Amino acid sequence: MVVPFESSNPQTENVLIIDPPSLELDKWALNEFSNASLGDPRRTDRLIKIAKERAANPSVSLPQCFNSKAKLKAAYHFYDSPKINPEAILRSHYLKTQERLSQENVVLAVSDTTEVDYTHHSSKQGLGYLHDLNHHGFLLHSTLVLTPSKVLLGLLEQQIIYRDIDNFGKKHDRKKRPTQEKESYKWLKNLEAVAEAQKNHPSTLIVNVADRESEYL
Repeated sequence: MVVPFESSNPQTENVLIIDPPSLELDKWALNEFSNASLGDPRRTDRLIKIAKERAANPSVSLPQCFNSKAKLKAAYHFYDSPKINPEAILRSHYLKTQERLSQENVVLAVSDTTEVDYTHHSSKQGLGYLHDLNHHGFLLHSTLVLTPSKVLLGLLEQQIIYRDIDNFGKKHDRKKRPTQEKESYKWLKNLEAVAEAQKNHPSTLIVNVADRESEYL
């Protein structure tokens, strides 16, 4: 979770991951997600309330997180609604990340991919394969922005990637596919987001950081 902390630079509102009980969660959730355009201000209000509750207890299940049946039902309804656009939620956070990085002289935009493995969950559907057909889940490719002193400023870009089981074992065909259909396109999307942020905030030097996988485009 990305939250404010007191910076050694009085001109900079930096952020850091710290213990949730010490936070002003109402202020944090409102600041981070108030710009989420979900088609109805009541949905945005619900998002802010859910974010506050989840930030206070990020590692527990939904029934453990919400202290009433009404709140739990409202959360499930929010998550299940086809009217909720996840990208709109992320864009609100991206905007705040760019606001924070604009106050820095130099920041690092670090990208990497995480395997989210749901193999051992009994109730699952719509997932792709991971490193083999016996493991199921999705890939989460994230670009985190932080200062050289390791202060986290937030996400600049994030992608969820599902590997189609029908494409398993067809790596040799990747050179025939258009660039945008390749899994490695995630690195170009990351770079495009960094370039856009650099264009928007020319006074901040944004250094793109990626591992060797990004060379195989």
